[in-house]
Amino acid sequence: MICGLAGCFCSLIDKIFWGGSLDFLQIPNLFVFDGKDVYLTLSEVFFVILALRHNQEISAREFIRFCTDQFHTWLHQNSVKNKD
Repeated sequence: MICGLAGCFCSLIDKIFWGGSLDFLQIPNLFVFDGKDVYLTLSEVFFVILALRHNQEISAREFIRFCTDQFHTWLHQNSVKNKD
């Protein structure tokens, strides 16, 4: 959770002060990234590891249903905001 929150705060600071992300690290001929990308990727890896370790507590079907429900809720909220 700490890595995910750190990545979110870094992104927020980038958007407030610079109007977007300032990517400053580069792996030649592959991609450019910054600190927030590292933190967010680490949090994703940790979440996947936790999910695999606790896979008996929730099924993949339940997780996919939860994700799609959240996505539909997000779409509905954004469509209502855009109409206003």
